Amino acid sequence: MSTQIPEDKWSLIRAALADGRKIEAIKLYREFAGVGLKEAKDAVERLEAEPDSGPPTDLPASTRIPEDGWSLIRAALADGRKIEAIKLYREFTGVGLKEAKDAVGKLEKELRAASPGKPTAPAVSKGCIAAFLLALAVFWRACLLPQPVRRSSPAQGASSAPVRSGPAQGAPKAPVSAGPAEKGDDERGIINLLSLVNPETDTVAGKWELKDGALRSDGSPGARLQIPFEPPEEYDFRVEFTRLEGNSTVNMLMSKGRRYFGWTMGWNNNTVLDFFNIAGPKSTQTVVKAALENGRRYKATIQVRNDGLKALVDGQLLAQWPTNYGDMSRWRGWDLRDNRLLGLGTWESPTVFHAIEVLEVTGKGRAIRAEAPALGF
Repeated sequence: MSTQIPEDKWSLIRAALADGRKIEAIKLYREFAGVGLKEAKDAVERLEAEPDSGPPTDLPASTRIPEDGWSLIRAALADGRKIEAIKLYREFTGVGLKEAKDAVGKLEKELRAASPGKPTAPAVSKGCIAAFLLALAVFWRACLLPQPVRRSSPAQGASSAPVRSGPAQGAPKAPVSAGPAEKGDDERGIINLLSLVNPETDTVAGKWELKDGALRSDGSPGARLQIPFEPPEEYDFRVEFTRLEGNSTVNMLMSKGRRYFGWTMGWNNNTVLDFFNIAGPKSTQTVVKAALENGRRYKATIQVRNDGLKALVDGQLLAQWPTNYGDMSRWRGWDLRDNRLLGLGTWESPTVFHAIEVLEVTGKGRAIRAEAPALGF
C-alpha cells in the first residue's frame, strides 16, 4: 500500500528548511520515511528547490508510524501480545489485516534475530486466554460504580516559569469560547481528581504511585493512568506537574462525548506541544515548537468547549482549535480501559503530578470507581 508522510510531520521538515536547518530536515525525512541518507538528501533538496511541492506518494505504510508507536508495537511483541501489535500497526497505518500481519511477522523475525536468546512471543494456553476473558468480563461488570466527588479549592504555588517555545504554526482564526466569564471558579465547581486516584486499580500501563501527596509515573514507554472521572459537557482539565528526567512526552488524555483525544507536551524528542490527533490538512495549525525543562514545575490547562479546544501552559495560550470533535481521535497506544474517562500518560519520562483538577463549566461530571484489580496490559 502506498502512503504519504503525515502532513504534521511534513510540516516539521518544511519548518526546519525554512529555519536554515537543512541537516535536521534530512534527519527528519529519514526518520519519517525510513529511507537512506542519499534518498533523504535528494528529497529534501527537491523540496528546497520547489517549496510548494508535497510529499512523495510511494512510501511504505510504515512511514505513518511515529517512533513512539514503533516502541509500543515492539513492546507488545516482546510481551507476547502479537494480536495487540497487529492492531496497533493497523491503527497507525490504516492498512488491512493481512498487510499488518505480514509487517508485524517480519518485525518479529527481526527482533528474534537481534536477540536470539530472548523469545518475543511466549506461548499462551487456551486456558489462560479463557481466564483472561472471564476476568475482563468481571472487571467491566464491576468497575463502573459511582462514588461521591470530593471537592477542593485550586492548588496553590504553581511555578510561573514559561515553557521554552516559539510561535504556534498558524493559530486558527476562528475564536473558541472560554466559558461563562461571569462565573468564578468557586461557583462553577472544582473537582480534586488527585484525591480520587488509586494507582492499584487505575494504572493501565507502567508503574504509578502516590508519594508525599503527589502522583508519580515511572520511566516506562506508554505509561498510562486512568482517572476515575467522566467529565461534564464543558470543562477545564488542569494538571500541575514536574518532569523529573527524560526527553519525551507528558500527556493529558480527554474525552468529549464519544470522541477521545489528548494534549502532548515534549513530543518528537522534546520539541513539540500539540493536540493529538486532528485529521485534515490544517492540523499543523496547532503545532507549537516548545521544550519542557526537567525539574521545572508547570501548570497546563486544556479548555474543552462545545465549539473547540484551547491549551494554556502557565497561563499562556499556546494553541486553540475550533471543532465539533468529529475530526478528533487518539492513538490506540494511549487508550485507557474506559476512554470516556480522563487520564494521564508519560513516555520514558518519570514525572510528578502535584495537582490534578477539573473545573466544571457546563453540566456535572461523574466520579467512577473501579473496584476490580488492574489488568495491566
